[in-house]
Amino acid sequence: MRLPLLALLALLSSTGAAAQETRPDTDNNTAIYPMCSTVVRPTREDIFRVGHGIEPPRVLVKVDPKYSELARHMRLQGISLLNLVVDKEGFPLSICIQRSLFPDLDQKAARSVAQWRFSPATKNGEPVSVVVNVEVKFRLY
Repeated sequence: MRLPLLALLALLSSTGAAAQETRPDTDNNTAIYPMCSTVVRPTREDIFRVGHGIEPPRVLVKVDPKYSELARHMRLQGISLLNLVVDKEGFPLSICIQRSLFPDLDQKAARSVAQWRFSPATKNGEPVSVVVNVEVKFRLY
């Protein structure tokens, strides 16, 4: 079944509009931002960047995103790049879509990363909050 171009554009615009609003995740207070012109910048003294004595966080629990039916029908594959803060307890915060693949898939990637759990980054053996980039790959098999 092939969709006419106008129907496809109408469907994309309707899904894109839903993806443009900020939706807080009530489970762990993670905010998901649609598109960011810049990466999440540490605004507080207690948020660091990896390097210079800061050990990176490690993924402990990884939830894979699901394909949307439209993206599967269009056979879309690729990578959504997300920018986020991993806090001292290993929870992802302030998830920002840095490089978009497709609005539906970007939201699914952000929602799956919001469920991930990390071992926190450390500075001198103490847990600290850090800003990191995460690539979420979408592949059809």
